[in-house]
Amino acid sequence: MEEIERFRLSTRVLHWAIVIFTCLLGASGLCIYISQIGGWVGQGGYVGYIHRVCAILFVLSAVIYLVTNFKSSIKFLKEAFVWGLSDLGWALAAPDYYFGGDPEKMPPQEHINTGQKLYWLAVIIGVVVFLVTGILMWAFRDIVSESVFMWSLLIHDVAFIGAMVMVALHLYLGSIHPVMTESLKSMVTGKASIEYCEHHHGRWLRHELKKKESES
Repeated sequence: MEEIERFRLSTRVLHWAIVIFTCLLGASGLCIYISQIGGWVGQGGYVGYIHRVCAILFVLSAVIYLVTNFKSSIKFLKEAFVWGLSDLGWALAAPDYYFGGDPEKMPPQEHINTGQKLYWLAVIIGVVVFLVTGILMWAFRDIVSESVFMWSLLIHDVAFIGAMVMVALHLYLGSIHPVMTESLKSMVTGKASIEYCEHHHGRWLRHELKKKESES
């Protein structure tokens, strides 16, 4: 089966670093959230320290990637924030497709399709919300008013619930759903089959094949 490179090694390393830190942040955040054991794992406890260290490492890994892969990072951010008619067409055709419909009806997509764009847009917004509220609660706890602190805590908790829902959906579609199994494979090996890319990233595939022809 003919394959094509979807993700470079640096992108895959960032992805799995984010997966690890997200799991640790989610687990430690959940422990902090549970009031029954809050005395041990609260903001001053060991899990609180783990939570903050993982948050720092999460941001640091993203910043390192941004600096070392600036052009591809800017391109990715544009893809996440720029939407067009093809995205609307994908959204309308997606329900039928994900429940066993004809993949040929899906509009050709770029390197990340509309569903992935929606997920990464939520990730970007969520990270900003977590950072702002987290910094307010951690670094500015003795500076901000009690109402600002409580609002930050509430928004942080609500964002956590939303993030867990999005992560569960991403996990299902990226590794369990029968039509998307190559999504996980491509994030491990970096490659995906031409057939898979035709159905999920047709516009990007045509561009890549033309680029290869011009280079050969």
